[in-house]
Amino acid sequence: MLDLQIIEAPMSRDRRWMYEDWSVSDPNSNWCKKAQEFVNLAFSYPSVNSEGVHCPCSKCGNFKKQNEYNLSHHIVKNGFVQNYFVWTYHGETAPADEEFDDRDHLNDMLHDFADANHAQEAMDEAEEFYNLLEASEKPVHDHTKETTLSAVTRLINFKSQFNVSAAGYNTLMKLICDLLPENSVIPKSFNESKKMLSSLGMPYEKIDACYNGCMLFRKEHMDKTTCDKCKEPRYHQRDSSGLNKHLKPVARKVLRYLSIIPRLKRLFMSEEIAKYMGSHKETHSDKPGVMMHPSDGEAWKHFDKEFPEFAKEPRNVRLGLCTYGFTPFSFSAAPYSCWPVFLVPYNLPPSMCMKKENIFLTLVIPGPQHPGKNWDVYMEPLYDDLKLLWDDGVQVYDRSVRTTFNLRACYFYSINDLPALGMISGHSTHGKFACPVCLGTVSAFWLVNGNKYCWFDCHRQFLPMDHSFRKSLKAF
Repeated sequence: MLDLQIIEAPMSRDRRWMYEDWSVSDPNSNWCKKAQEFVNLAFSYPSVNSEGVHCPCSKCGNFKKQNEYNLSHHIVKNGFVQNYFVWTYHGETAPADEEFDDRDHLNDMLHDFADANHAQEAMDEAEEFYNLLEASEKPVHDHTKETTLSAVTRLINFKSQFNVSAAGYNTLMKLICDLLPENSVIPKSFNESKKMLSSLGMPYEKIDACYNGCMLFRKEHMDKTTCDKCKEPRYHQRDSSGLNKHLKPVARKVLRYLSIIPRLKRLFMSEEIAKYMGSHKETHSDKPGVMMHPSDGEAWKHFDKEFPEFAKEPRNVRLGLCTYGFTPFSFSAAPYSCWPVFLVPYNLPPSMCMKKENIFLTLVIPGPQHPGKNWDVYMEPLYDDLKLLWDDGVQVYDRSVRTTFNLRACYFYSINDLPALGMISGHSTHGKFACPVCLGTVSAFWLVNGNKYCWFDCHRQFLPMDHSFRKSLKAF
C-alpha cells in the first residue's frame, strides 16, 4: 500500500475533468495532459515498488496494481473508476468529513422518490410512502443507530443471498425480537417485511400462460380457464377427493413480467445516472471509423434522420434486447429450459450501460421447452409497454435538472446467438437458408453421406474479385 499521508497535490481538487472531458481521440487534449500529471504523481512517491500502484481505471477499480505503462494504457482506454474524486489509493487522505461515511443513504433515495412522485401518486400510495420514510428515520431501539428500514433491507437481502425459506426467516425474526428490547420497532414476520418494502414501487406481474404457449390469460382472456387454440386447461387438476376444493387454483405455467416503465423512471431518480442519459449528444468521436458510443454508428444516425422528433430529446431511451436459454436445475434433473429477456439502455456511456445494475431483467419465460414459434405470445406485455413509450410516452422526473419531461423509448437493437435470433425474428436458422445475411445467395451444398448442408469453402465469395485466394485451389 502507498503511504497514505495528507499531501499537497500539485493538481486542483476539482476533479470533474476526470469524467467530463474523457477523450482518447486527441493525445494533446486537456484530459490527456491532466491524466499524465496524475500518473506522474502516483509514481512519484518513494513507497512505490516493483508491483506498481493501484490502477484507477473503470475495469480494475483500484483493486489491481499495474506498472506505469499499463496504468496509463488502462486509464486512456477505460476511463477512471466512478466517483474517485479523492485519490486515497494514490497518496491522498480523505477530508475529515468524508473519511467515515457509513450511512446507507436510504433517506436520500426516499427523498428522490418523493420528488419524482409528488404530483403523480394517489393519497393511499402517499401514505405508504410516508410510513416508509418514517421507518427510514426511526431506529430499531433506543440504543442503536440502525433504522427499521435499513434492518429489514439487510434481512431480506440475507434471505435472498442464502436462499432462506419463509419459515426460516420467521424463526430468525422471532429469535431477533426475543433478543431486542420490548420497545423495539421491527417487523415480526416475512409478510410484514415484504409489506414494508413493497412501498418502494418496483412491482412485477405474474401472468398465467397456456401450457403449450398458445396464449396468455390477460386482458380479454383474463377469466378463461382453457386455451382457445389447443383447449389445454389453464390450471392443474384438483384432487378428485375434494379435499383441496377450497384452495386457490394453481396455474400450469406462469410468465413473470417486470415492467420496464417504473425501471426507466428509477434511472432518472438517481442524479448520478440521470445526468448521463442524454450525454451521447455531446460524446462523439472526431476520428473517422472510430466509435466511442453507439450513437457514432450508422444505425443510430439513420434512426435520427427517420424520426427527428424522437431524436430531438436526447434523454429518450434506445433499448437493446437480448435473451438466452439456460437450465436452472442440475443436468441430472429433468431437462428444463428457462428463457430470461433483458433490456439494455444504450443512452448511457459504454462503461455504464453494460453494468449489471443498469440491465433490466424484463421477462422470465418458463419452460420446460424453449418458446419456439410462440415467442411473440410471451412478448405481449413488453410489446404493450414499448408501444405506449413510443406512441405517447410517460411523464418522468429528471433528478439531475429537477424537472419533469415526457419520456419516450424505442426498441433499437437485438443481441442474440443464432438460435435465439431465429425465434425472435421468425427467420429459420436451420437448413440451406440458415444465414440471415446471405439469404437466397447462399452457396451451401448438400452432403449426400452426411445428410446435412455444408458451408465449407463458401467464405471466399466475399473476397474481392482480383484476390489471389480465389484461384488458390491447393490451399482450399
